[in-house]
Amino acid sequence: MSFYKIFFFILFPIVVISAEWSKKEALEKLVKNVEYEFLKLPQEGESANHVWHSTDWPLKYGGTAGNTKRGQKSPLEKLEEVSPLSLGAVSWELAHADYNKYYDWAGHCNGLSVAGILYPEPKRGVVYKGVFFTPRDIKALLIELHQGPAKNLIGNLCANTFSSIPEDYELQQTGKCTDLNPAIFHLALTNIIGLKRKPFIIDQTLGIPVNNLPVISFRSRIKENEIQVWLSEETKSQFTVKTNVTFASKKSKIYHYILGLDKEDKIVSGKWIGKSEFDHPEFIWLPELEGSLLENPFIDFLTVEEIIFNSYL
Repeated sequence: MSFYKIFFFILFPIVVISAEWSKKEALEKLVKNVEYEFLKLPQEGESANHVWHSTDWPLKYGGTAGNTKRGQKSPLEKLEEVSPLSLGAVSWELAHADYNKYYDWAGHCNGLSVAGILYPEPKRGVVYKGVFFTPRDIKALLIELHQGPAKNLIGNLCANTFSSIPEDYELQQTGKCTDLNPAIFHLALTNIIGLKRKPFIIDQTLGIPVNNLPVISFRSRIKENEIQVWLSEETKSQFTVKTNVTFASKKSKIYHYILGLDKEDKIVSGKWIGKSEFDHPEFIWLPELEGSLLENPFIDFLTVEEIIFNSYL
């Protein structure tokens, strides 16, 4: 989670956007030929690509300018040694780490999620201009390249930094704030992972903290509802779904929701239920190789790319 996002949430703690189901248009922009027909969607799926995971370099320990054993240099200290263009990267990282030191959860989850999906896992150290970069160092530099703001979000962070989750939920229910409808969540799982076998990223919980993680697999248990709740005018039948989602960290989480189908058995509505009413994904997004924004303005992109390239030789 970046410094800029934390700063934004403090200044503008409530974010207001349009009705939840309208996000199907955003899904269609990210995913070609979205399949909506319920019976054609798989009940389980797994990414065909390996997604690696590591520390997200917590800011409370200095981020990528810290988090090292005594006497060892951090990844950014090493980068400054080999790249004059990166001078200032360490002081920038430490300053923003100090600003956010009271947020125990703040780190580099954006960059970690993108790097873990888009790049092969660095497993070989590199000597570059006389400085040895370990695989851990190289992962940190990869993470820094993609730590900028997430793009193409479907959903919304619906939280007041200083409120509790039930208060966030009340905002969601009163229509002042909307995040991710479970219908969109289920369609993303089944289309992106189930049919296309690609991973994507979610903020896995409602409210603060923000914790972006790649989803690598899912498995759903589905039961048709005999007693229905009102979801929408289009809804003609309903199913209760329990979906177990596995993340790149190898941890898993269960989400519980109702899906509504129209007369053509296409998914048109949804509602979080049980514990998932208060604990569900706020937004999902796909990583982009091109157009990523650096959070730390002193990172020498070309030098980092060269170090990364050498680690794959």
